[in-house]
Formats: sequence, structure tokens, C-alpha cells
Amino acid sequence: MIQRLSWPLVLVAGWAVLGSCRKQPSTSASPSDQWEAAPEEAEESPPPALPDLLAAAKDGHLDEVKSMLEDDASANATGPGGETALHWAAAYGRVDVAAWLLSHGGESNMKDRSRLTPLHWAAQEGQLEIAKLLLETAADVCAADEDGVTALHLAAAEGHTAMVELLCSGKAEVNARDSAGSTPLHMAAAYGHLDAAKALAAQQADASIKDGDNHTPADLATANKHQDVADFLNLR
Repeated sequence: MIQRLSWPLVLVAGWAVLGSCRKQPSTSASPSDQWEAAPEEAEESPPPALPDLLAAAKDGHLDEVKSMLEDDASANATGPGGETALHWAAAYGRVDVAAWLLSHGGESNMKDRSRLTPLHWAAQEGQLEIAKLLLETAADVCAADEDGVTALHLAAAEGHTAMVELLCSGKAEVNARDSAGSTPLHMAAAYGHLDAAKALAAQQADASIKDGDNHTPADLATANKHQDVADFLNLR
């Protein structure tokens, strides 16, 4: 299962940067602890307790999903982490399953125990078609998890530029701040995602905002040796 995780700790010349978030992205580094697993690893080793409905949604077995729901299973039944079948379909890009669930009572704004919505899961994994579908069915693009992390934070941290652009077009708050004071631009800068940083800047992301440790996005880019990102931000 996609797990609750923390933003990794970045230490450069004694700097401790960034706050906490949830779930596992596909990068090997992030701005407090290391990510525990990549999405590929999660797919290879699903949790043994994953209920049948959630497993069917994760694997894209639409006929099985339909059969189980015809047997009166709830479309919003939750797994051990509070996640629904729609969360799993969103994370693994199962568009047909997600569409069917949404048309049969699936709730696009259901939150798991970390208060992550299906849109968070889709954004972190770069599942663009799923994100479009969720936004078309009233998913809250500004929803935040228990640490104030939005889908845009996750897309920026992963460098999913097209996802960043999609979420911004859906009126995501480009300067949203999580509980550590980090904006999506902090995330893109810390991980060296220049194209994502440019996409955010095009949507008026404020490069002068300082996080809870008094660091601007450019500070984080410099600390993590992403000089191209730092140079871009310092020119703004």
C-alpha cells in the first residue's frame, strides 16, 4: 500500500530543511526522512491485508470491481489506511475503474487516514488522465492532508510538470503552504525540478516566500546543488 511518509531532511552546511508529508513518490530523495519505497515497489509487494475490492481496483480488474459492488459492497469501503478503491485506481492509473466507481457512488473527495484524497494519490504518481477525471467530477484541487500538503505540493516534489500545469489550470493554490511553511515551489526547487519550477513561476508562484526555517525556494535549490533551478529563481 502507498504509505504515510515524511519529506526527507536536507542537510547542507548544517541546514535542516522542509517539513512533513505523506505517501511515497518515485524520487529517491525528498526535502525530513528518506522516502521508504518507490511506486514500483508498492506495486510488486501489495499489502497482504488489502481487501479484494481495493486489490481489484489497483490491478484494473473492472469486471471484478463491478461484480463485488453488485454484491452490495460499498464503493467507498475503506482499507487499513482509510483508502478507498478510488484511491488505488487513481494511484495506478486505472481510468476505466475510476470512471465506473465515480458513476456508482465513489466519492472523489474521500480522505484516507492521512487526509489524502484520490487526487493527492493521482498527482503524486503523475496519473494525468485520472487527475483530469477527478477534477471533472468536483475533486477539491485545494484539499490538504493533515500536514497541509496539497496535490500541487506532491506533483511539484515529483517533477510532474504536466500535472502541475493541470492542477494550476484547475485553480490550485499556487502558493499554498504546508505545516512547515513550504510551498509547491519549495518542493520543486529542493528536488531540482526546473520545468516544474518554471510552470509554477508561470502561474505567479512567489519565489520570495520563506519556509518555517527561513529558506526561500532558491536557498533549497542551492543547498541541494540544483544550480540551474537556483539561477532561474534568483533571476525572478
